[in-house]
Amino acid sequence: MPKASGSSSVRSTPNSSPRKAPRKKALSNPTEIDKSQWRTSKIPVGTTINKSAATSNYHLNVKNLEGLKFERTETVIHDVVRPMFLYQERDVEYRAWEKYGNPEAFDQMISTKGAKYYEKHGRNAKKPFPQPSSYTQPAIMIVPASMFRDAAERYYDASTPKLLAMKQKLQREDKEWLWKAIVDAYQRQDGRPGKLEQEWVILSAQEYFVSRYPRRTQDDPALSNSASFAALRDVLSRAPVWNEERDRYKEAHQDFEMTHITFLDMIDIPDWTRTYCNKVYDALSGIIAEHGARGWKQARWMVYDRYAECNLGCVEYEKIRGDYVWGDEGIVWLEASEYEKMDEDKKAAFLRSSPKQSRNSSPRMARSRAESKATEDPSAWRGSWIREGTTINKTSALANYRLKEDKISDLTPTTAVGLYGPMYLYDERAVEQKAWETCGGPIAFETMLRKKFTIWRSKSRKWDFPVPLSYATLILGGQSTPHHNVSTSPARVRANPTPSASSRFKQDWDTPTPAIAAIKNIFVGRGQKWLWDRIFMAYLGIETEDYIGNGRKDRNAMEDFFRAAQDEPKKSYPPRPNEEDSASMMAADSFETLTRRLGRAAVWDKGEDRQDGLTVDAGCYPHWICSADCVKPYYESIHGALVGIIREHGRPRWMVARWLVYDQYVKCNLGGVEYDEESGDWSDNGAFWFEPKRYRKMSADQKQSFCAALEIDIFRDITADYTYRQYVKPQANIKRHAWLMHGALSRIVPASCSSGRRRLGAWATTSSRSEPGGWLRPILSWETVPRTLSLTSPQMRNTVMRLVPSRLALRYLVHDLLKADGVSRSCAYGRLQSFLDFL
Repeated sequence: MPKASGSSSVRSTPNSSPRKAPRKKALSNPTEIDKSQWRTSKIPVGTTINKSAATSNYHLNVKNLEGLKFERTETVIHDVVRPMFLYQERDVEYRAWEKYGNPEAFDQMISTKGAKYYEKHGRNAKKPFPQPSSYTQPAIMIVPASMFRDAAERYYDASTPKLLAMKQKLQREDKEWLWKAIVDAYQRQDGRPGKLEQEWVILSAQEYFVSRYPRRTQDDPALSNSASFAALRDVLSRAPVWNEERDRYKEAHQDFEMTHITFLDMIDIPDWTRTYCNKVYDALSGIIAEHGARGWKQARWMVYDRYAECNLGCVEYEKIRGDYVWGDEGIVWLEASEYEKMDEDKKAAFLRSSPKQSRNSSPRMARSRAESKATEDPSAWRGSWIREGTTINKTSALANYRLKEDKISDLTPTTAVGLYGPMYLYDERAVEQKAWETCGGPIAFETMLRKKFTIWRSKSRKWDFPVPLSYATLILGGQSTPHHNVSTSPARVRANPTPSASSRFKQDWDTPTPAIAAIKNIFVGRGQKWLWDRIFMAYLGIETEDYIGNGRKDRNAMEDFFRAAQDEPKKSYPPRPNEEDSASMMAADSFETLTRRLGRAAVWDKGEDRQDGLTVDAGCYPHWICSADCVKPYYESIHGALVGIIREHGRPRWMVARWLVYDQYVKCNLGGVEYDEESGDWSDNGAFWFEPKRYRKMSADQKQSFCAALEIDIFRDITADYTYRQYVKPQANIKRHAWLMHGALSRIVPASCSSGRRRLGAWATTSSRSEPGGWLRPILSWETVPRTLSLTSPQMRNTVMRLVPSRLALRYLVHDLLKADGVSRSCAYGRLQSFLDFL
């Protein structure tokens, strides 16, 4: 029986559970006031807020937003497109005021809940308390004293220790202006807030770029007030100013000259005209005549600053293959040797006009006493840069070192057997020593080579300038002679190292390293700057991973690429004519005809497999287009225009016209220098325009008449064809050269030379097949021999000598033909010599 309780038993209910918190009382409505007395909102008109932010920041629910106007749009969240509803924030704020009674009640609610939130989670909570941005109280923070400096001054602060060290170094060198220019360039071109990116970009200018600038000379009032400086200021005041929006799309510029850069997005860089630059040069020459090098050092900065004010030059950088390359178009005005638009004779006089020369190519300095003594005393000459044991043949020794045969008569050569006869090899170091003795020392020898190279570049149209290989970078690159060790100690003289290209290296867009700059200088020395631009542009298009990524890491691969490109592409191109020569010919009728026909050329869109005016070749796979070419009627029109130029002007003008055709062919996306990443070979589908025998869609008779009109050395072409082409079947090789020889001899002995042809045919047919002349029998067999005309022997000899400018080429060719059948070399030389004597 249960025990009686002293109190009545009460049944437990959910509402009476001790763990259940009592229900909260509903908020009593505050004293209502007139809504017209509420304060004006601080939120700008038109400000929108999305639905989630409206409910969380203003502490509302979805029902509170009913009746408000909204705009439906879309947003992407975690790669998923989701709808988004935008409300006017002023309407949401007004609805919150209505819910909580008035603006002051809403403010009190925000303060109360915010205090409880931070009391629970602390001031360092991961998420801040949700409230409208207009209700956020400003934070109290300790501001360092450096923040009270001028904002313009704080703009150039260094953000990392490495940048601070760079800035302090430039300040010690009086180049703080350069630091500001570099920071401005970074903010203008990139401006990313990350410190590591900023450090990487700006520090890349410290390696090569910063050292190119000399110290900025302080203005001297005594110099500035002189008449020569007044004349310079007058010239600079009339300098044309480049306006990008106004002048970029002009077809013709009277105040500027445009330099075409092929590998930088096909852009044109403006510059002052040659006429105006000569006025500046004359003003600078007047300053040097009055004040010497001291005045020029101050005046060059006036020109540099004015060049920048005209929007023609500034400090900037370009990202090339992961590496940042810095440049400045106006830096040429700080180095006298870089005055490109000054005549060579005038530049030489300008460089000699001052007795001193600064480190940065200011006017040339007279040689010191030590250097003069080193010139006279052979014991003080520097050591040779040529590797020991290097040999050089007699012809190259005389040509490259500018020696006569009697100068090397006391040297003992090594006789070797070459392909076409004996070869005499000399020790190249001994030949170099003879050249030094003839010129008066190594410095005088280098000076002589530079002078000859300057004359050759301005007048000659030859393929290569003959120069020793060890001097190629120094002479063709235009670098100054390094400071040689003039010590009389033989050990120190022998230890003198080879001059480094980096000692005078000038980093530019297409020369990020000293080795690449040396290769570029060789191209420039050959007059093939355009070919270097095409090669560099082909490099930028490479997609192989070996050449992409961190430019510093892949620098070796980059240099290997350009070393391989140094010799391969140049074989197919003759020297490019001067632009002045090309411009003077454009007024001729024949050139106008060619220009008009070139303007009608069809431009190939590489994405189209069919196009009017072109024949497109498809590859093995669908939608894989390999190449395209012009149709035959268009080729015939171009051939006719070239024939018209030959008839009106002759061969020299055709040499100019073929470059016009080639350039248009490249612009139409049909040719150009290309690099195959898989095979590593270079090719150019438009190089055939330089050799008439390779002209496409032209019959054999048309090619023969075209070559005859140009008087091309057919033996040289045949020899080159045989040298650079290898055939699998020797018999087919002999037949091919027999046909070529038949055409060659048909040109040597024309149809009118009946007696000469009979004698030549008789000489060939008397030889048996086992003898060397036996192979000439099928070559010299003609169907008909004219007997009506006769020609005297002297006239025939003159005709043959005019048509055969190179006997040696004919001897090489026939010797190669006989060698293919295994005939001995001595017997071949005997027959060939008698054949040449007959001619």
